[in-house]
Amino acid sequence: MYAALGYELAAGDAGSADEELRRAIEHAPPEVRALLRRLPARTPGHSRLDTLHHALDAALRG
Repeated sequence: MYAALGYELAAGDAGSADEELRRAIEHAPPEVRALLRRLPARTPGHSRLDTLHHALDAALRG
């Protein structure tokens, strides 16, 4: 999510963040997904970084 936020800030649009999150989700190994399912789920929060973190967490759990 930090890379996604960095791409978004550099490009000035949310599409850059979405692309980076998709890449991270596609390349996440099953072990990471299994580990995340054992931890409490993230809440959306208030900042853009919190929103990106929540989106990544939710996608990796699904």
